[in-house]
Amino acid sequence: MNKLRIGVDLAHKLIQVCSSTNNKVHSNNEMTLQQFSEYLASLSPSTIIFEACASANYWHQFATSLGHNSLLISARLVMSVRQSQKTDKNDALAVLQASLLPDVHFITAKSINEQQAQSMLKLREHSVKQKVALKNQLSGLLREFNISSGRSICQFVGTIQDALENAENGFCDAFVNNNRRTKWGQILTSDIKLMWQPYKLLLKCW
Repeated sequence: MNKLRIGVDLAHKLIQVCSSTNNKVHSNNEMTLQQFSEYLASLSPSTIIFEACASANYWHQFATSLGHNSLLISARLVMSVRQSQKTDKNDALAVLQASLLPDVHFITAKSINEQQAQSMLKLREHSVKQKVALKNQLSGLLREFNISSGRSICQFVGTIQDALENAENGFCDAFVNNNRRTKWGQILTSDIKLMWQPYKLLLKCW
Protein backbone atom coordinates (compact mmCIF):
# COMPACT_ATOMS: atom_id res chain seq x y z
CA MET A 1 0.00 0.00 0.00
CA ASN A 2 1.41 3.38 -1.01
CA LYS A 3 1.85 5.82 1.85
CA LEU A 4 0.19 9.20 1.61
CA ARG A 5 2.59 12.15 1.33
CA ILE A 6 1.29 15.64 2.06
CA GLY A 7 2.82 19.06 1.44
CA VAL A 8 1.46 21.83 3.65
CA ASP A 9 1.61 25.58 3.18
CA LEU A 10 0.80 27.14 6.55
CA ALA A 11 -0.86 30.50 7.04
CA HIS A 12 -2.48 32.45 9.85
CA LYS A 13 -6.09 31.43 9.19
CA LEU A 14 -6.08 29.06 6.22
CA ILE A 15 -3.89 26.09 5.34
CA GLN A 16 -3.24 24.71 1.86
CA VAL A 17 -2.90 20.92 1.76
CA CYS A 18 -1.46 19.13 -1.27
CA SER A 19 -1.61 15.33 -1.03
CA SER A 20 -0.08 12.66 -3.23
CA THR A 21 0.38 8.93 -3.48
CA ASN A 22 3.13 7.29 -5.49
CA ASN A 23 4.35 10.78 -6.55
CA LYS A 24 0.99 11.59 -8.09
CA VAL A 25 -0.96 14.59 -6.78
CA HIS A 26 -4.64 13.82 -6.22
CA SER A 27 -5.80 16.86 -4.21
CA ASN A 28 -4.71 20.39 -3.34
CA ASN A 29 -7.28 21.93 -1.03
CA GLU A 30 -7.65 24.87 1.32
CA MET A 31 -8.63 24.15 4.93
CA THR A 32 -9.32 26.11 8.07
CA LEU A 33 -7.18 25.37 11.12
CA GLN A 34 -9.96 23.27 12.62
CA GLN A 35 -10.52 21.35 9.41
CA PHE A 36 -6.81 20.65 9.10
CA SER A 37 -6.63 19.38 12.69
CA GLU A 38 -9.55 17.03 12.02
CA TYR A 39 -8.03 15.98 8.70
CA LEU A 40 -4.75 14.97 10.34
CA ALA A 41 -6.61 13.10 13.05
CA SER A 42 -8.60 11.13 10.45
CA LEU A 43 -5.55 9.99 8.47
CA SER A 44 -3.66 6.76 8.88
CA PRO A 45 0.06 7.38 9.56
CA SER A 46 1.36 9.49 6.68
CA THR A 47 4.32 11.69 5.79
CA ILE A 48 3.48 15.35 6.38
CA ILE A 49 5.88 18.03 5.12
CA PHE A 50 5.56 21.57 6.48
CA GLU A 51 7.31 24.63 5.12
CA ALA A 52 9.34 26.01 8.03
CA CYS A 53 7.57 29.11 9.36
CA ALA A 54 6.24 30.59 12.61
CA SER A 55 3.65 27.88 13.35
CA ALA A 56 5.51 24.94 11.80
CA ASN A 57 6.84 23.59 15.10
CA TYR A 58 3.36 23.54 16.62
CA TRP A 59 1.91 21.61 13.69
CA HIS A 60 4.91 19.30 13.61
CA GLN A 61 4.32 18.43 17.26
CA PHE A 62 0.59 17.94 16.63
CA ALA A 63 1.11 15.72 13.58
CA THR A 64 3.78 13.68 15.37
CA SER A 65 1.46 13.12 18.33
CA LEU A 66 -1.03 11.52 15.91
CA GLY A 67 1.57 9.08 14.64
CA HIS A 68 2.52 10.85 11.41
CA ASN A 69 6.04 11.23 10.08
CA SER A 70 6.33 15.01 10.23
CA LEU A 71 9.10 16.90 8.46
CA LEU A 72 10.07 20.58 8.14
CA ILE A 73 11.58 21.93 4.95
CA SER A 74 13.36 25.20 4.21
CA ALA A 75 11.22 28.02 2.82
CA ARG A 76 14.16 29.03 0.61
CA LEU A 77 14.29 25.56 -0.94
CA VAL A 78 10.53 25.63 -1.52
CA MET A 79 10.85 29.01 -3.25
CA SER A 80 13.56 27.67 -5.56
CA VAL A 81 11.40 24.69 -6.54
CA ARG A 82 8.17 26.61 -7.17
CA GLN A 83 7.70 26.79 -10.94
CA SER A 84 4.72 29.13 -11.22
CA GLN A 85 3.61 32.37 -9.59
CA LYS A 86 3.31 32.46 -5.83
CA THR A 87 -0.09 31.18 -4.72
CA ASP A 88 -1.10 28.99 -1.81
CA LYS A 89 -1.73 26.03 -4.14
CA ASN A 90 1.61 26.42 -5.88
CA ASP A 91 3.39 26.78 -2.54
CA ALA A 92 1.85 23.59 -1.15
CA LEU A 93 2.78 21.75 -4.34
CA ALA A 94 6.32 23.12 -4.16
CA VAL A 95 6.63 21.91 -0.55
CA LEU A 96 5.69 18.43 -1.73
CA GLN A 97 8.05 18.54 -4.71
CA ALA A 98 10.96 19.91 -2.68
CA SER A 99 10.61 17.05 -0.19
CA LEU A 100 11.20 14.55 -3.02
CA LEU A 101 14.51 16.05 -4.14
CA PRO A 102 17.54 13.76 -3.76
CA ASP A 103 19.63 14.38 -0.64
CA VAL A 104 17.18 17.00 0.62
CA HIS A 105 18.06 18.38 4.05
CA PHE A 106 15.11 18.67 6.41
CA ILE A 107 15.12 21.17 9.26
CA THR A 108 15.24 19.86 12.82
CA ALA A 109 11.99 20.72 14.54
CA LYS A 110 11.91 22.19 18.04
CA SER A 111 10.24 20.56 21.00
CA ILE A 112 7.82 22.62 23.08
CA ASN A 113 10.54 23.03 25.73
CA GLU A 114 12.96 24.33 23.12
CA GLN A 115 10.30 26.75 21.88
CA GLN A 116 9.75 28.03 25.41
CA ALA A 117 13.50 28.44 25.89
CA GLN A 118 13.81 30.36 22.64
CA SER A 119 10.90 32.62 23.55
CA MET A 120 12.35 33.46 26.95
CA LEU A 121 15.79 34.18 25.53
CA LYS A 122 14.30 36.49 22.90
CA LEU A 123 12.37 38.34 25.60
CA ARG A 124 15.55 38.63 27.66
CA GLU A 125 17.43 40.07 24.66
CA HIS A 126 14.61 42.57 24.19
CA SER A 127 14.75 43.53 27.89
CA VAL A 128 18.52 44.07 27.68
CA LYS A 129 18.10 46.34 24.64
CA GLN A 130 15.40 48.31 26.44
CA LYS A 131 17.61 48.72 29.50
CA VAL A 132 20.53 49.97 27.40
CA ALA A 133 18.24 52.40 25.54
CA LEU A 134 16.82 53.70 28.83
CA LYS A 135 20.30 54.15 30.29
CA ASN A 136 21.40 56.13 27.23
CA GLN A 137 18.30 58.31 27.43
CA LEU A 138 18.79 59.02 31.12
CA SER A 139 22.48 59.78 30.57
CA GLY A 140 21.45 62.47 28.11
CA LEU A 141 18.94 63.92 30.58
CA LEU A 142 21.53 63.97 33.35
CA ARG A 143 23.98 65.83 31.13
CA GLU A 144 21.35 68.56 30.67
CA PHE A 145 21.76 69.22 34.40
CA ASN A 146 25.56 68.98 34.08
CA ILE A 147 25.57 65.65 35.91
CA SER A 148 27.91 62.96 34.59
CA SER A 149 27.75 59.28 35.46
CA GLY A 150 30.06 56.28 35.40
CA ARG A 151 29.89 53.73 32.63
CA SER A 152 28.98 50.70 34.74
CA ILE A 153 25.36 50.07 35.70
CA CYS A 154 26.23 50.24 39.40
CA GLN A 155 27.88 53.64 38.99
CA PHE A 156 24.98 54.85 36.90
CA VAL A 157 22.36 53.76 39.45
CA GLY A 158 24.38 55.47 42.15
CA THR A 159 24.50 58.68 40.12
CA ILE A 160 20.71 58.70 39.72
CA GLN A 161 20.17 58.07 43.42
CA ASP A 162 22.54 60.86 44.35
CA ALA A 163 21.04 63.23 41.78
CA LEU A 164 17.51 62.75 43.05
CA GLU A 165 18.49 62.97 46.72
CA ASN A 166 21.02 65.82 46.53
CA ALA A 167 19.23 69.03 47.52
CA GLU A 168 22.04 71.10 45.98
CA ASN A 169 20.81 70.11 42.52
CA GLY A 170 17.80 72.31 43.12
CA PHE A 171 15.24 69.70 42.03
CA CYS A 172 11.75 70.35 43.40
CA ASP A 173 9.85 67.62 45.25
CA ALA A 174 7.42 67.13 42.38
CA PHE A 175 10.31 66.52 39.95
CA VAL A 176 12.04 64.06 42.28
CA ASN A 177 8.89 62.09 43.15
CA ASN A 178 7.67 61.98 39.57
CA ASN A 179 10.98 60.70 38.20
CA ARG A 180 11.19 58.03 40.87
CA ARG A 181 7.82 56.77 39.66
CA THR A 182 8.63 56.96 35.97
CA LYS A 183 11.73 56.31 33.85
CA TRP A 184 14.27 57.52 36.39
CA GLY A 185 12.89 55.06 38.87
CA GLN A 186 12.70 52.20 36.40
CA ILE A 187 16.47 51.98 36.09
CA LEU A 188 16.66 51.58 39.86
CA THR A 189 13.98 48.91 40.12
CA SER A 190 15.17 47.06 37.01
CA ASP A 191 17.39 44.80 39.07
CA ILE A 192 20.09 43.01 37.13
CA LYS A 193 18.74 39.74 38.60
CA LEU A 194 15.71 40.12 36.34
CA MET A 195 18.03 39.63 33.40
CA TRP A 196 18.68 36.09 34.57
CA GLN A 197 15.10 35.21 35.46
CA PRO A 198 14.47 33.52 32.07
CA TYR A 199 17.25 31.05 32.81
CA LYS A 200 15.65 30.09 36.12
CA LEU A 201 12.33 29.54 34.35
CA LEU A 202 14.11 27.63 31.62
CA LEU A 203 15.52 25.14 34.10
CA LYS A 204 11.98 24.39 35.31
CA CYS A 205 10.93 23.46 31.76
CA TRP A 206 13.39 20.61 31.47
